[in-house]
Amino acid sequence: PDADVASQSFIREALGRLYPGVALLGEEMERADQEAILAANGRVPLWCLDPLDGTSNFAAGVPMFGISLAYLAGWRSQYACVYDPVRNELFTAVCGTRAQVNGKPLGLRRAPSLADSVGVVDFKRLPRQFAVRLVTQMPFHSQRNFGSSAIEWSWLAAAPKRARAAPLRKGAPARSPPLVPGLCCGPGRPGWGPERA
Repeated sequence: PDADVASQSFIREALGRLYPGVALLGEEMERADQEAILAANGRVPLWCLDPLDGTSNFAAGVPMFGISLAYLAGWRSQYACVYDPVRNELFTAVCGTRAQVNGKPLGLRRAPSLADSVGVVDFKRLPRQFAVRLVTQMPFHSQRNFGSSAIEWSWLAAAPKRARAAPLRKGAPARSPPLVPGLCCGPGRPGWGPERA
């Protein structure tokens, strides 16, 4: 928690200098302070911050953590970013434009079928009965959880630039799928291709 608090303090001070008067709703704030900001009911713009998504990973030395920040106006996200300091990747999105990673637009793609996908599931946050059903009746090919939702979702958005594996099907030759949340398919699949609009 010390790293979370230090990160939040640093970011709060920087945003305060650059955008004075814009409130910050941070994960590490006291509950009463969070509730006071939320009581404004979206009437004022605010920053929403998770100063260290993947705290357990960070504390254990697992290189899967990041910082997520969004600018909200009227409860709608106008700008959002996720920074992965380990891989030096900055994922950004501005309302009405294509998301980017390190300033380069992310490609568009058709989503693979659920049966051909790697499911990114954080079981500890699911109702028990639903979690058990996902384990016993897997609707996806395989399941992973890397411990940082912000990074996982960013990787999912960037998947076309990273994926280079063939579809995984029962009885198919074993291949090592990319560790990319939500995607286990490849250019050989009809109608699928990186950066295809």
